[in-house]
Amino acid sequence: MAQNNDVHEREEAVNQICTNFQSLSDKDKEQATKDLLALTKDENRNVRVSTIEALGSVFVHITDKQQATKDLTALIKDDDWYVRWRVIPVLARVFVYLTDKECAWNNLILLMMDEIGAVQYHASESLASVSVHLTDKNQVCKDLLPLIKDNKNFVRSNAIKALAPVFAHVDDKKQAWMELLALTKDDDSNVRSGAARAFGSAIQHMTDKIQASNDLLALTKDNDRNVRSGAASALGSALHYITDKEQATKDLLELTKDDDSNVRWSAVFALGPAFKHLTDKEQAAKNLLELTKDGDSYVRVSANYSLGKISIYKATEAESEERLKEEMDKAIGYFEKSSHESTYFNPSKFCLPFYRSYNAVISRQEEAEEEIEKNLEEAKRAVAGSESKEKLLEAVENLANALQEAQKLRDLDDIKSDLNAYRRYCDRTVELLDETEDKAPGAAKLMRKGLPIIDERIKAILAEIQEKTEALCKETQSTSFEDLGKEVNRAGKELIMVKDPIGLEKAINNFQIVLSDICHRMPEEERSGACELLEIAKTEQYLEDKIDLTNMILSKVSSQITNKQKSGIREELVISVGGTVFGTGAQHNITIPLQEIAYDDLKNDLKKIGSKDVFDLATLPQKLAEKVNQYIDKIKGKR
Repeated sequence: MAQNNDVHEREEAVNQICTNFQSLSDKDKEQATKDLLALTKDENRNVRVSTIEALGSVFVHITDKQQATKDLTALIKDDDWYVRWRVIPVLARVFVYLTDKECAWNNLILLMMDEIGAVQYHASESLASVSVHLTDKNQVCKDLLPLIKDNKNFVRSNAIKALAPVFAHVDDKKQAWMELLALTKDDDSNVRSGAARAFGSAIQHMTDKIQASNDLLALTKDNDRNVRSGAASALGSALHYITDKEQATKDLLELTKDDDSNVRWSAVFALGPAFKHLTDKEQAAKNLLELTKDGDSYVRVSANYSLGKISIYKATEAESEERLKEEMDKAIGYFEKSSHESTYFNPSKFCLPFYRSYNAVISRQEEAEEEIEKNLEEAKRAVAGSESKEKLLEAVENLANALQEAQKLRDLDDIKSDLNAYRRYCDRTVELLDETEDKAPGAAKLMRKGLPIIDERIKAILAEIQEKTEALCKETQSTSFEDLGKEVNRAGKELIMVKDPIGLEKAINNFQIVLSDICHRMPEEERSGACELLEIAKTEQYLEDKIDLTNMILSKVSSQITNKQKSGIREELVISVGGTVFGTGAQHNITIPLQEIAYDDLKNDLKKIGSKDVFDLATLPQKLAEKVNQYIDKIKGKR
């Protein structure tokens, strides 16, 4: 049928391939892929468009992604504007699986100059969803910065959204910040609100946080409601970095009483993620309770949803299982109230069934399995109308796997740790529900990061981490870091075996604990670089950022240990471990490489004993003597 002369037959062939692709054998999938890719060059525009849509649906299952990437990307340059227009959103949807993302990105940037306005719009709209998946983010920033000054409103607006999640890689952050600040006075309302919202992710990367904080807080009092709305949204993620948290809390709470419902909506939604950093948590809770009776349905939905999120947060901080259960019950009650409101964007419709299931698990209810099955079906129904249905359904399956693991938990600390991971996972999944601003009036399109799937890019980084852990294990053999080298290698192997994002987040957290042990073992003056980066990684909100930073940290740790071994071999301590030998007057000495006995106060202890070449073991400071004895025992054990 794919080679049939009849156009309708070829279109039908495309539909059949798409419908049956997953059930085909590997051999048949290869042939089906060849047929689809051949049809991307069909003379009929409708056949090409049908093929584009089919490739978007089956791309994840295609074995020859390199050829599929090449043929799909080539359609960006199709002579027919309608084909170019239709391929853009499909490319954005499968971007994470493309083998040549840079080529696809460059072609999307070129479409900013397309002669057809609709093509330009689609291309600009795709930038925000794909910018985070490119390796060379420095170049991405260079491509985006000119676009935030484009003469077309929609290009400026979409370029700002794409720039926000990669702001860390901008060369001149101060200049970029000032340009965003200027855009809060733009003629277009979407540009103004988008620029204000971008500060939520940008502020953490600014050196002068006092000035950055003042700039953002000033926007909460702007005369324009779009700017106030954007600033309110930004405070949700930025409050952690604001220098004057008392003033920021006051301003955010004031925005919950704004005359404009969109501003109230943004402020209410921001209170959920910002809650743990608020200086007046009690007043925030009171404001939210009042807003559950607001005249605007979006405000009511968000007020109950934020109260639910706050209770989940309190559950993760609970000091007893009884208290945890109490907060979980409250959260479920708020999510239930929120889900009963019939608005398009209602995040509680997804989170409610999951938290109900999790509550059944930790409460050890006999009907837990039945409850899980029932609620996960409800979660699937909640995402059925979303444009990201495929990803969301995968998210539901991941949550189901996580719940099965949760049934093994018995320790309160384990429950709280897992609940923290599930909480962040639910939040990221919810972002996919809010697909378009036009379908959710006044609702800000959230930054597209942390999709609830383990994509190809993450798998590649995990494989790289595993290689580095194996190398580190070999490098640390016969050194004071040997035990930690083995431990980090074991943790690296565990990472690559994880199948779901929740399990991966837990594994990454465990991996960082091992890296912390290595940092603590290093002398204090050598803890810069890797160890400082590790502290930043621990506070990262998104799993992808944690993984990226962990990979960088591992490289630095390996480098520091290697350098220490190379330079440290010349740093030795000569110890007298006995009297004279056979009455000859010759001492029985042993030479110890300092890197073998490294500990926090080694430098200070060496200063105490002066500059002699030979020391009597009995005269050494206690900690140093202990380390020397351990080294001697180790040497004896190897003989």
